[in-house]
Amino acid sequence: MRSRLVLVTLMMVFFCNCKEDIKKTEDTKFDAIETIDKKEEKVLYKSKKDTIMDYSGTTQHIHAVKTQYYRWYQLYEREITPRRIENQMDILSDEVEITSVAGTLKGKAGYPERLNVYKGWKNAHHVQFANVKSYKDGTLRVDVEIIYQNIKPTGEKNQVRIAYDIYTNPYKSSALPKLNVVNLRPVEQLEVSEFKDAYPTNRVLALMHYWLFNIEKMDGNLEPFKAILADEFELKFSKKSIITNFEDFKVWVKNAGLETSQTNHFPENIVISELSENEYKLEVEFVWRGRNSKGAAMKAHTLHTWLIEDNIEEPFARIKNINVAYKEPFSVIEE
Repeated sequence: MRSRLVLVTLMMVFFCNCKEDIKKTEDTKFDAIETIDKKEEKVLYKSKKDTIMDYSGTTQHIHAVKTQYYRWYQLYEREITPRRIENQMDILSDEVEITSVAGTLKGKAGYPERLNVYKGWKNAHHVQFANVKSYKDGTLRVDVEIIYQNIKPTGEKNQVRIAYDIYTNPYKSSALPKLNVVNLRPVEQLEVSEFKDAYPTNRVLALMHYWLFNIEKMDGNLEPFKAILADEFELKFSKKSIITNFEDFKVWVKNAGLETSQTNHFPENIVISELSENEYKLEVEFVWRGRNSKGAAMKAHTLHTWLIEDNIEEPFARIKNINVAYKEPFSVIEE
């Protein structure tokens, strides 16, 4: 029982103590959103499920590659500045090969020059689905379909269904993979509809997957979190467990890694809302499967509500507030 209590306190998806686990779902849901649901909000995105796999698989590699491909789109969806180009270069391998109707670019050295054509364009990339596959050598492949919208400086509008085949360099769990091959091809010319900004959705989803990637690394390393937590943050794991500084978070991250031998998160029912310019809210359910330090299979189902601030010049948006509530308490799976 003592081991179970320690694990519940530390696990990122289980941010409540055992007494709080048995609260009614309605009560915990209210507690999760009451501190940040105060601004008028505009819902931008809803999704039933963001991972297309059953709950028996591992997810770290999925969060790793999804972090990178959601980042890929963002450069084109806001003003292309030198700092933002630098961030984009960081997700590409040195020998990246990018193929589109405009031809093939080999090597990332020539990539910045290729971006000149997009000056003044308004772009949106709406991801319809993304399937992740892994190979024995560590290469990850993502098959993606998007609906692309664009408005040129002349006022000309276009809307196309585009398929992407993306391959990474061999993935090592300690770091994000680099995009090594990006093939995109038009699939269908579509009737032009009202332009909808996709940047907030892609920005928030990249942040979510990067958070989960680092949680699932379980290596006790605090540094990646410094790039995605705001200067002033509050992580409300439960009413009795609230973290507001890196010193306490460092202890939490280290101990969480010691208490689990495997952790996997399956995001479902994602809702992204705009609260104000460069301020967003994420509501997401995480179905969790993992193993404790003794190897016992475990499960949980949580509801996360995040408040997010964004500086488009930074590699990631930043988390100001996380509130967590249970839909299904932490428990052992009988095998």
